[in-house]
Parts: sequence; C-alpha cells; structure tokens
Amino acid sequence: MIIKKEGNTVGLIRQIENILNTEKYRDLSTKQKICMLYLKYTMLCLDINEINLEYLNETSLTYGSYVKDQNLIYINPKEIKNKSSISALTTISHELRHCFQNKQMKPFKEFNVFKKSSYPIEVFDSYLNFILSVKKIDLYKYYYSSRLEKDARDYSIKSVKFLYNVMFLECKKGTFAHKWAKKELKRIQKLEKKEEKKYNKSYDHVEKTYRQLTHIVKHQILSLIKINSYNITEKKNSDLNNYIKKHFENYLYVYCDDEITNKIIEYCIQVDDVETLFMCLNHPYTRITEKQFKECVNYLQKNSFFHEQDIVSFLVNWKKEFLAEYFNKNDEMIDNSISLDNIFENCKKFVKKKNLKHFKNLQIKNTHTNNNINKNVNINKKQKYCEK
Repeated sequence: MIIKKEGNTVGLIRQIENILNTEKYRDLSTKQKICMLYLKYTMLCLDINEINLEYLNETSLTYGSYVKDQNLIYINPKEIKNKSSISALTTISHELRHCFQNKQMKPFKEFNVFKKSSYPIEVFDSYLNFILSVKKIDLYKYYYSSRLEKDARDYSIKSVKFLYNVMFLECKKGTFAHKWAKKELKRIQKLEKKEEKKYNKSYDHVEKTYRQLTHIVKHQILSLIKINSYNITEKKNSDLNNYIKKHFENYLYVYCDDEITNKIIEYCIQVDDVETLFMCLNHPYTRITEKQFKECVNYLQKNSFFHEQDIVSFLVNWKKEFLAEYFNKNDEMIDNSISLDNIFENCKKFVKKKNLKHFKNLQIKNTHTNNNINKNVNINKKQKYCEK
C-alpha cells in the first residue's frame, strides 16, 4: 500500500497517546495503529513524501528491508506482535532512513573524482555472503559495521528514544501512555549499550581482516573477467552475463583500484557489455580518467544506438554541469575541425589557382625568352652574312 506524508509531528504523537490511553495495548490492531502513526511521524521527520509499504512473511528471518528501485519498504509483522514496541518502531525508522539515504545521494563524479576504498565499508550488500567464499572472515560483521547500516541503526534508536522521551515528559503521570513510555525508555537504553558493544566487536574484526578481503575481492574480479571473456570470445557462451554486473558492483564497494577499473572497461568494450560499462562509469569507487571516459563515449557512440543525450541520462552519478560542459566542448571541437577542413580545402583551391596563374606568367616569360633567343640568332646570322 502507498503511504503519503500528512499531518504534523505533534498531532501524530498526540494520536499515539490517545490510542494508548483509550484502547487495549495487547490487541494487535492497537499496535498496528501505533506503528502506522509512527511511520507517518518518521516520514515527516525525514521529509519523505511517499513510500510503498508491504509486509513480509512471518517466517522470514529479516526484520525489514528497503527496495530503492521501487521506493518500497518491507516490515515483518512478527515484530509488531512483540510485547515491546521497540523492535517494530526501530525497524520502521531504520528502513525509512535507507530511503532518506538514497534520496540524499547526489551526482558528484567527474574526471579523477571518486571515493577511496576503505573500512568500514560504505555499502555491504548481503548478496556478497553468497558469492564470496572466505575462511576466517565473518562477512556479517562487515555488513553490520558498514557506514549506511550504522547510520540507519543510530538514527532509528535515537528517533524512537526521542518519541518515548517526549511522551514521558508530556503525558500525564499515572496514564498508561506515561507508564508505557517510561518502561520503553529503560529498555531502549539497554539496547543502546548492546548496540555499541556489537558494533565495536564488528569493527575490530573488519580492521583485522580487511586487507585479506581486498586481495580476495581483487582476485575474484580479475578471475571473473578472464573466465567470461574466454566464454564469450572462444566458446560463444554468454551465460554468466546476467551475473557479471551485480557481482562487480558489489565487489567494487569492498575494494577498487585503477587496475581493476581499467580491466573492467577493457572487458566491457571487448565483449560489448554496455550495462556493466555504465555501472563501472557510475560506481562511486571507480576513478575515471579523461582518456578512459573519451574511449568509453567513442565506443558507445560507434557501437550502439546511444546519442549524447542518452549517454548523459545513463551517467546518473556524474555532475550534470560537468557533462554539459564536456559534450559542448567536444561539439565545438568537432565544428572547429570541420571549419579547419573547409579552410584547408579552400587553401588547396587557392593554391591551385595561384599555381595556374604562375603557370600563365611562366608561359609569358618563356615566350619572351624564346623571342629574345630568336632575335639573337637572327642578329648572329646577319653578322655572319655581313662578314662574308
């Protein structure tokens, strides 16, 4: 279902207070109403205009998830049934925070502008758990300590804690809402300490194993390029194509360097993989030089149906002003090259005309010289005749 931003934060908190004081908290319908009001409250706080909400199967192992392409959040209904509201409310604000993070990402790329690989990793997709086979490295700790996940957890805990604090201070003493807020505040303080401990443990593990993981990831990327290049060029088999883009995209968040970027670009041009090429150009962790960019643009224009506008629309992580300036500059250079060619052609015509003119002058000079020669011959003849 589609939920839209509406109301105001104070009004929504008052509604939660009223429901707690007038309805049975143990009833599932009461808990669902509180969750829905809190979702709308968080949307106002994060300035999210609209979100799709769906419920997971209760047997699912996840509390919730966010699908950015569909502007959709999933919530496990099992969390709503819990005695404490903390798990359900923190899950809602956690997933909405991911939506906020996605909307905050602005195009930043231009030549040699990129994010440097480091730990804690910014994005660690759970998909990596299935495609990376590693020993003595706990990949869940990489996910848990990743920057976007930590930000979402920190925000969700602070947001829910703030709600409880407001209700504890504003609700009348002795009411169920006041007692409820007081109990939940004690529980969430325990959760904060538990979260800090768990994060520090995860971070320590990442710090110790990150270098080892970067070597594994680099080897995986280069091996995958060799295998698929061979399959496509020699065996004419492209079965792996559907997986290449997703594999590379997730690997690059863990580690990327200039060699990897160059190899992926070469691979994409060699096997005509346009989707993976755009992924590589857009990826926050790939450093793209002017030479590489020009090579990619030339390839796209020559070997596909992409025009300048199409290329610009697909380069979503690149500054629009930068792209406009780059393509305008190249258009001017093309125009200038045409005008120079025209000038060169005109020059050739001019030279030809000039040569013809010189040729005429040369002919005139030659006739003069010939006449002079003839005159001299005649004079010589006369002189000889006289002498006789």
